[in-house]
Amino acid sequence: MQETSSSSGLMIDYYIKGKLSTLEADEKFVDFIMIEKLANFNQRLREEGREEEQISYVGFDLNHMRTEYQTALAHMISLYQLPSHTFTSYNSDALKIKEALEKGQIKGIDAEQLEEIKYITEAQIESAEILANWDDFDREDFIEKYVFKAIDESKEGEKLLVNAGAWHAQLILHWNVTKDDSFQWLGMRLKERYKDDPNGLYSFFCNTYKGEIRSNLYRPDSFNYEADDKLRAGSLISYLMKAYGNKTVFVDFKTVPDNSLSIDIQIPHHIIDLPVNRQFNGMLVYPEIHVPKTLKYYED
Repeated sequence: MQETSSSSGLMIDYYIKGKLSTLEADEKFVDFIMIEKLANFNQRLREEGREEEQISYVGFDLNHMRTEYQTALAHMISLYQLPSHTFTSYNSDALKIKEALEKGQIKGIDAEQLEEIKYITEAQIESAEILANWDDFDREDFIEKYVFKAIDESKEGEKLLVNAGAWHAQLILHWNVTKDDSFQWLGMRLKERYKDDPNGLYSFFCNTYKGEIRSNLYRPDSFNYEADDKLRAGSLISYLMKAYGNKTVFVDFKTVPDNSLSIDIQIPHHIIDLPVNRQFNGMLVYPEIHVPKTLKYYED
């Protein structure tokens, strides 16, 4: 599961399962290198007759751009072999398409295809409503709905990976975008869901010693970061750099016996106080990171 739109997520799922031969620019931006690796992995499974074991891909965020829904509809025209005017006759308007689906006016689709069109159409309608009257609570409710839907529909024994920004992944309200202490991030909601299963949830965030960082996904500007410039004596990153140098390191905070412990840690923007094994269960530190080239899409 990826913090991208439901429309793009479904198309990426089609792509990595061999149903779709190509993706558009607004579908590649997440991380096309990883998408290609997933596609190649699934292809090997299909060649071995293990199609049921393929990895699935789910987008759980708002449609932040109007083109995402329109691009998905265009793919569906080709995939489902529908007349080219099927959706454009409704001006690709999600509310009109939803009404047409409910009245059975869109012909030539089977039950599964109907549900997939409904899925992205309802998500588009909800996205438009939230974007028109922005509220952080509504956005996090939307994310919860689509993540929990994927969990509910998963098969027994399947493992699910939710890739989201670190703020969404928090298990406690340590970083808050509102002044309301009742706000709950996705990680907090998942923690409540799995409260009776100690092995059901593990939340970790990613960090780096240096690299190219974007302060905002929707802005083209980036800055270079080096932890050396902001090291504080006794901080965790300082210790890891001295002990492991240019190696990738995973730190499991669950091994720390004292849950009340807080540590100083560098992140690309500043030094923070991290509540060990409360805000996150672990941290993955890369020697160096760079902005994926596919993110140039936002610079156009």
